[in-house]
Amino acid sequence: MNHTTGSSVSLSDFLGRSSTTGSTGGGPSSKQQQIAEKVRALELELKKKLASNFNSVRKAWLELDEKHIGYITAEEIANVLGASSRKKFDFTLLEILVKLHSTNLSARLYYKDFCSWLGNVIEPTEAFYFRHDSQKNPQYELNM
Repeated sequence: MNHTTGSSVSLSDFLGRSSTTGSTGGGPSSKQQQIAEKVRALELELKKKLASNFNSVRKAWLELDEKHIGYITAEEIANVLGASSRKKFDFTLLEILVKLHSTNLSARLYYKDFCSWLGNVIEPTEAFYFRHDSQKNPQYELNM
């Protein structure tokens, strides 16, 4: 589901739209299923990498958006994954992943989309401390 627009776009729907050759039986082809599995594996790898390297969504965003232009693309995410040092890195899979989680299936991932997709991985809600009077982590908010 695209969290920012509320529209429901699944990986199989996306692959069905972007594929020029699809199965005529209405279901995803075996090639589409293989691509979907690779995209899911890449997403899991990205989430693990971000969760281990960053403790703040803001810090992760600022490191990814080095040019401070307000959005990131698959290239910036590839740098975090260390794609340049890999022999077999399928950049197309990363582009699919970014388009799935961006507003209107664009190649640009804005901060709001980034937070919706990866914010809870980097900074889980359970990590916040709650006071007895139900104010959400006021000491953290003072230091922002």
